Amino acid sequence: MKIHELHPSEGARKKKKRVGRGNASGKGTYSARGIKGQKSRTGGRKGLILKGLRKTIKRIPKKRGFKSLKPSWDIVTLKTLDHYFDNGEIITIERLKEKSIIGRIKKGVKIIGKEAIKKKFQLEVHAISEGARKVIESHGGEIKLL
Repeated sequence: MKIHELHPSEGARKKKKRVGRGNASGKGTYSARGIKGQKSRTGGRKGLILKGLRKTIKRIPKKRGFKSLKPSWDIVTLKTLDHYFDNGEIITIERLKEKSIIGRIKKGVKIIGKEAIKKKFQLEVHAISEGARKVIESHGGEIKLL
């Protein structure tokens, strides 16, 4: 058997229904289109879809706001540092990644917060808020900006 001798099995290919071929065809007279109106005419279905969609599109609520393309700081709070790290520990970006506090760094790591902490830290980060700086320095901690 060769490839040009292959034929599809019986009933695998369905013949297209030929409408508008007289009354004996089973879809005679109006060819299953009804009597009058836009849908009964040639090329009359194109515009109807858009008219029906307009109401649907209007019903969908608009998404608010926008997503900035500028990279932002990865924020870490003092409360998080107090929970995950021990007293006197050196906190670097690598250590923050190891403990899954931050993921992939976009712009840098910034420490924020004014919460009271119980431990003393040595920080090596990109930025820190004034409130967080005062709290860490009051506990005898050190801050090194990268």
